[in-house]
Amino acid sequence: MGKPFVSFSNHHLINQTFGNHRATTRQWYPYRYLVRRWIAQGRDKRFALLDHPGYASFRDNPFIGRGFALQLNRYAACMTDGLQLNYTVAKILEMPAAGCLLLINGEMTPLLARLGFFDSVHFLSYNNASTLIDVVKRVLDPRNARIMHAMRQRAQALVLRRHVVTHRAAEMHSTVLFLTKPK
Repeated sequence: MGKPFVSFSNHHLINQTFGNHRATTRQWYPYRYLVRRWIAQGRDKRFALLDHPGYASFRDNPFIGRGFALQLNRYAACMTDGLQLNYTVAKILEMPAAGCLLLINGEMTPLLARLGFFDSVHFLSYNNASTLIDVVKRVLDPRNARIMHAMRQRAQALVLRRHVVTHRAAEMHSTVLFLTKPK
């Protein structure tokens, strides 16, 4: 199992990440779009936006790799979604790896369960705008700090134990060997 290289933040902020704001459309990113509108309207100060670091130069960008993890770690929790397609975007693993509590749309829970992540054990799910607000209140309530911290630790440990790049490479290698095996 890998070792975490970042500490757990105690900042009571929620981070919502997405790429280019023009790509954050209601059609493809319904929950991210909602949070973006809340922030633009000044309706909820608990959310902070963190732009995607992009895919340009990995060497010259301080917000890629370790820098991105350290930036994520400034937040107690991070919110994302699985797009309209309920696709496992990299952030779903990057956020807990960086020590953040993952907040994700409920449609993703069956897929996350297949990866070993369970709601209220490793992450918290929301199903609409009002449940997202309830989840945020729960996360930021100081009476829940121990529970939230324990969830963050379990999720980070699970990512480091089962979902780092070497695990993915080994799975891909096994799949290729299986698919190319003579019958």
